[in-house]
Amino acid sequence: MKKLFIFKLTLFSFISLPVFAETYFCSSELSRYNRPGEVESKIMERVGNSFVDGDNSKYKILTETNENLIAYTGGNDWGFIFFLDKITFEFGQKYFDINEFRQHPITSTYGKCIKSD
Repeated sequence: MKKLFIFKLTLFSFISLPVFAETYFCSSELSRYNRPGEVESKIMERVGNSFVDGDNSKYKILTETNENLIAYTGGNDWGFIFFLDKITFEFGQKYFDINEFRQHPITSTYGKCIKSD
């Protein structure tokens, strides 16, 4: 029985998908958007030298240290920035285009993350 268990464990480790990167599971409460009690979540997974979110948007890493991560995705006339404090696991994010700057110059999302390796 013990040999069978070890064999299954060994076989499972060979056929299971390898883990290449860390993943951050983030959430924020939406009172600052006049939606008290609602919570929004975000998943950011490292894939090579970038991050991919739950919508499969690819984020370029602008800067990364042991303390912070700043990643960006965008198009010709819009952008989205993701900031993570790796010490406190706080995050902030902001969508922006010229209309967003006109209408909501200081509104950004803020919350907390947990890390999974």
